Amino acid sequence: MNSLGPQSFEYWPLEKADSIRLLILKPGPPCSEIQCSLEETTITDCRRDIYDHYTCLSYVWGNLTPTKTIIVDSQPFQVTMNLAAALEDLRDETRPLRMWADAICIDQSSFAERSVQVGMMRDIYSIAKQTVVYLGESDAKCDAALNKFQSLEMASDECKSYFMAQVLSRSWFTRVWVYQELILSREVWVQCGRARILWETTCAALPEIKEYHQSPSGKSILKDNPVGLLAN
Repeated sequence: MNSLGPQSFEYWPLEKADSIRLLILKPGPPCSEIQCSLEETTITDCRRDIYDHYTCLSYVWGNLTPTKTIIVDSQPFQVTMNLAAALEDLRDETRPLRMWADAICIDQSSFAERSVQVGMMRDIYSIAKQTVVYLGESDAKCDAALNKFQSLEMASDECKSYFMAQVLSRSWFTRVWVYQELILSREVWVQCGRARILWETTCAALPEIKEYHQSPSGKSILKDNPVGLLAN
């Protein structure tokens, strides 16, 4: 898989037809080495599980180089800089996070496994407790836009235009597959840096810039998006 991934990392074969791997993002202080582990479960078990939920990560891989080394099951693992940033921003200092991230949970060097896992994406996203849409690292302008959004201080056209420029212009919104991830997910959080807001808050605060499309789960999805969602 180009320069990414498990050049020396060995995946174990998945045992069952509906097996998936989940990533356990271990707690740690900011800027410390990212430590993770993988565990195997099944779609069937996750569907029945009322205790240990997991979070799906939706993000843009970004450039394949340069990469950053994280630790997975005590072994070095190369990931894109954007995925490393997402893991850093999602990581808590005291609590582990059980999550699914495609670049790590799927053996990208195995065409056979990739094909099977892609066929299970609908279940992976729909069973997860929530999906975090990671837009990338933040900056002062993006933080200001998100803060206004969280407090619903979006009355003026100027504020709305500012939010669109700082948040909705991020490359995630240009990707075709995000539509499917949105409609399949139970609950969606939009995150930039460490700040996050509910997708429904986004829809509620900007009612005049799009038409709602109701997904099977009842979620409002941007149908006509002025910043290019589903444009490609």
